Amino acid sequence: MVIKMMKKNNKISTAYITVMVVACLIAGIFILDFFNVSKGDGYLVGQATKVMLPQAGISEFTQDGSPSSSALDRLIASDSTIPLDIGKIYSLSISGKVNLESDNSLVRVILVSGQDEYLVYEGYPDIAAGKSSFVISKFCEETCALEKVQADALKIQVEDAAIDIKAINTISSYKNLDASVKSEGIDRFSKELKDKQDKFKIKKLNEKKLGWTAGDTSVSQLSYQEKKKVIGNGEYLPNLNGFEFYKGGIFEIKPKDQAASTEEPDTESGGSSSPASWDWRDRHSQDWVTPVKSQGACGSCWAFSAVGATEGVINMYYNQKLDINLAEQDSLCRHPGSCANGGYLSWTYSELRADGLVNEQCMPYKASDTVCNDICISQQPWEITNYGSYANDDETIKNTLINKGTVSFGVRSWWHFITLVGYFDNTDETVWIIKNSWGTGWGEDGYANMIVPQTDRYGNMYAEMPFFSPDPDMYQVQCVDNDNDTYCTWGLSDNKPASCPSACNKEKDCDDSNPALGPFDLNFNCIDTTTCHDSDGGKVYSVYGQVTATMDEGVNYDYCLDESTLREVYCSNDIGTSQTYACPDICLDGACVTRFCEDSDGGKNYDVAGEITGYMIDDSPAYDYCIDSTQLYEVYCFDDLGFHETYQCSGVCQDDRCIVLTPPAITITDPADGIAVSDKFITAATVSTNTKSVDFYIDGNYKMTDSASPFKYKFNTGAYNGETIITAVARADNGLDAQDSVSVMIGGDEPALPQCSDGKDNDQDKTCDYAGCQKNKVITYPGDPDCTSPEDISES
Repeated sequence: MVIKMMKKNNKISTAYITVMVVACLIAGIFILDFFNVSKGDGYLVGQATKVMLPQAGISEFTQDGSPSSSALDRLIASDSTIPLDIGKIYSLSISGKVNLESDNSLVRVILVSGQDEYLVYEGYPDIAAGKSSFVISKFCEETCALEKVQADALKIQVEDAAIDIKAINTISSYKNLDASVKSEGIDRFSKELKDKQDKFKIKKLNEKKLGWTAGDTSVSQLSYQEKKKVIGNGEYLPNLNGFEFYKGGIFEIKPKDQAASTEEPDTESGGSSSPASWDWRDRHSQDWVTPVKSQGACGSCWAFSAVGATEGVINMYYNQKLDINLAEQDSLCRHPGSCANGGYLSWTYSELRADGLVNEQCMPYKASDTVCNDICISQQPWEITNYGSYANDDETIKNTLINKGTVSFGVRSWWHFITLVGYFDNTDETVWIIKNSWGTGWGEDGYANMIVPQTDRYGNMYAEMPFFSPDPDMYQVQCVDNDNDTYCTWGLSDNKPASCPSACNKEKDCDDSNPALGPFDLNFNCIDTTTCHDSDGGKVYSVYGQVTATMDEGVNYDYCLDESTLREVYCSNDIGTSQTYACPDICLDGACVTRFCEDSDGGKNYDVAGEITGYMIDDSPAYDYCIDSTQLYEVYCFDDLGFHETYQCSGVCQDDRCIVLTPPAITITDPADGIAVSDKFITAATVSTNTKSVDFYIDGNYKMTDSASPFKYKFNTGAYNGETIITAVARADNGLDAQDSVSVMIGGDEPALPQCSDGKDNDQDKTCDYAGCQKNKVITYPGDPDCTSPEDISES
C-alpha cells in the first residue's frame, strides 16, 4: 500500500476555529499525559502539548486552510513497512490505537527518508501510565519539526503488541509551521522538544519504582538513528525498556516467555556455594578493572567487550595495576564486521591469540570502518595463550569470573556484548555487575547492575593465561603480602610463583587487605583466621595442610622432618597443634605420598604436549605448557616422581609444545619472467602446503588476497605500460611468509635484443653475454638457441 495525501476541500470558518480552540483549552488537551489521551483529535507533542499551526495542531494545511491527511485504518501486529508517496515534508504525526500485551511489548513507528530514520512514536509498558490499550492522536517525537525531508516510508517495529494506525498527518509547506518554530529554528526547537519528551519518560519510569533510577544520560540524549548505531543489529534498535536512561540501581531484563519467567534457580542444590558477592573493582581493596571506554556511534561492542575483559585479566594475572590500553581499532580493521552491522566476539579473541593487538596509542579508536594500513608495524602486540567459553548457568559464570578474571558477556535480545566484572546475590537471583562501552556519562560511571534471564545470556567467552607480552622481562607476576598475615596474593595463577617471599604460605590470600582473613575455602569463601581451621580437614597425612590459628609450638603448616617423617598440624580446642607421623613410602612437600609417575609423552619430549599421572614434586602443574612464546614448561618422570624443567625452544612455543616454524614456499608459474603481454591474464602461483593465503602486488602496490587454492589474481594490464613487477607473498599459519616476483613487459612486443654485446655464448656455458644489461634478466637470443639462461656477466 502506498499512502498519498489528498486535500479535503471543505473550508473551516474563523468562528469555528475560535470555538474549537476554546473547547480544547477547557478540556486541557494541551497538558495531556504522554499516553493518557482520550479519543478524538489531540495536539500532543511530547510531555506538553504545543500547537504547531495556529488552531491546527500538526496537521498539514493547504493555502485555503483545509488539512491534508491520509486515512489508513490499518492494524499492524508484526514488523511492517508502509511506502509513502507524499514528497518532502516539514512534519509528520500519526493517530491510532496501541495495544501492549506483555511486560516486553514494544511499538515503534519510524519515518524513513533515504538513509536517515526519525522516530515518530515509541511505546512500551513502563512509560505507558499503566495502560495496556490507549489512543494516540496526531502523535510525533522526532518528526514534529523536520528540515524538509523526503518521506519514503514508515517502518513499524512491533513486539508482542499491535498498533492500529488510523491516519498519517503531515505538513509540507514551511509557511504552515507555527511562528514560534520558525523564530526558534527547526533544529533548536527539535532539541528543546526532545529534552521535554525525555524528561517526561524519565518521570514515568521513576514513578514505576522499577528498582533502578532513570535519568538523563549520554545515550538517552542520542537520536533514534544514533542509538541504532550504538546498539542493535543494523535493522532495528532493540527493545531496551528504558535502559538508555539507566543511572543506577538494579535493572531487570524481563524473560521473553512464561517458560523462562518460571525457571527454578539454576544452582545444583537449590542454593549457591560461591561467595555471596564478587567485584573485581574491589578485590584486596584495589580496582583491577581498566577504565570505561566509549564505542561512539559504531556497533563495535564486540571488540570493546573482548578487549575490556582481556585488559582486566592482564592486571589480575600480573597482580599489578598495569592498565594496558589495547586498541579496539586493531581488531575492527582486520575483520568483516562494520559499524553498521556489528561483529562477533570470536573475531577479537582469535586476533588476540593469532597476532595480538597493539595499544591504543599505536592505533587510536576512530569509531568508523577503516583498513589496517596505518598499523604500527614496529610495536610488539599483546597476545593471549588461547580463549575459551563457559556455560550460561549462574554457578559456572561465578566460578569462571573468580578463576579467569573479567569475562565477556552478552544480552541476546539486544545483540549487545559487555564485560562482566562481578556479581552479588539478591534474594534468589544473581545480579551481574557489567562494564559497558557507552562512556562514563551513562549508568553508574559506565557500569550497571543487571538481572539477565539465563535464556537471554550469550557471548560467554574469556581470555586464557599466560600472556605473551611485548617485554617479558618488564612484565612479571608480583607476589605480595600487604596485610602481613603470611598469606600472599600472586594474581590469577593457581600455583605460587618463585617470586614469592619465603614466608608466604602455599595458599593464596583471599583478601590481602585484611589480616583476619586467610586463604580461600573450596568454594572461594574467605576463611576467618581468628578461629582455628585446618585446610586439609584434620589429620589427613596424604594432603598438605595448614591451620589458621595460633600454634602451641612450631609453624602452622604440614612439613617433612626427613624423607620418611611428617610433622602434621591440626586443630584441637581451637588451638593449632601438631604430631609426627611415619610415612609408609616417602614424605614430600608436607605430605605422605606413594611413588608413582607416568608421562603421556614418554619423557622430555619437547615437541609433544604431555601430562603426568602420579605425584608432582612441589605440587607443580602436572602438564606441559608454554611459559611464553619461546619457553616451555616440560614435565617428566624421574624415580617414580614427577618433575619439571624450563626448556628454551629452538623455534616457538605453541599449543603446549615446541614447534620449529617452516616458512612457506611460493613460485609464480604464470606468467613467465621477462615475457611481453598486451592483454588481461591470470597470475598463478604454486605454494607449499602450509600456506593459508597469498597477497598479490603490482609494482609494490597491494591488489588482493586469495585465500583458496589454486591461488590466482586476474591482472588487467590496461592501466600499465612498460616493465611491471608482479609479486606474490605467501602467508603461513605460523606467521612466516615468503615471496616471489616476476617482471613482464606491458604494451609492446618481445623486448628487442640489447645492443650491448654480440649475444654469443663465448665460454660455452649456455649463458649469453649481454654485458652491461640488467642483471638476472632472462632473454633468449634468437640467433643462438643455446642462450636460454640468465645473462652471464663474465664471458671469459
